[in-house]
Amino acid sequence: MRKKIMLAVLAVIVVLSGAMAYWFYFSKPAKFPTNEQLMKQMNEIFPEAAAETIQDTVTIDEQHKVVPFITKENRYGISYWVWTKHKWKSVYIDDNGEPRLWKINRKDASSYHFVWNIHPDDGVSTVKFYLLKNRNYLFQGGEHFYFPKIQLEQAVSLDNKSYGVMGLPKEWVAVVGSLGKIEAASRQDLWFQPLFPARDLFFGWLPLNGENEETFPGNSVNGQSYSDGDEMIDFVPFVNKSELE
Repeated sequence: MRKKIMLAVLAVIVVLSGAMAYWFYFSKPAKFPTNEQLMKQMNEIFPEAAAETIQDTVTIDEQHKVVPFITKENRYGISYWVWTKHKWKSVYIDDNGEPRLWKINRKDASSYHFVWNIHPDDGVSTVKFYLLKNRNYLFQGGEHFYFPKIQLEQAVSLDNKSYGVMGLPKEWVAVVGSLGKIEAASRQDLWFQPLFPARDLFFGWLPLNGENEETFPGNSVNGQSYSDGDEMIDFVPFVNKSELE
């Protein structure tokens, strides 16, 4: 009888532990914090942010949100929020708004999102985002290999607001995915390994003023940032018009 009781108690403990673990890691997100709560958390973990005004909350999906803000020194920044371990957590805070690429699932390009908050004083009217890969030629094993240039462009107008979030266009997702598959396959054959380097694929951005001229957004760069190290939020380099075709 005692053995049966012990087994029953153990079973209850296992069930309760499983339920608690599920609740802690996989429960539905709670209500998102208020603007006052957001600023309090941001300024506590990263005082340099000095957030004073929350501009908006942009939902990417149920567990990922972006919050653009303005600092006490009138800088336009971005904070990134994730529902993890049963709480909303700010995983990255940037007090400047130049574009970043948030790779929510680094293995799935459809989860990639450009995020930006360009200062109005920079006079940027349009931002053009690019997916680029330089052309390449290789002679190996008595054969010639030519790889054409990839240049995909997506323009975004900043006429209505300084901030925004944009997922990769479907065409870009297809290109990134196909090159990734080629690279993975090439790893199985050392002879072909150097032929298809998907890492040669890169993203960039070009800021343009109202006259469609290239401009430098001096108020939106060279700031400070905080990261908890868990998320992949990549810097997006400038692309000069001279680099484009």
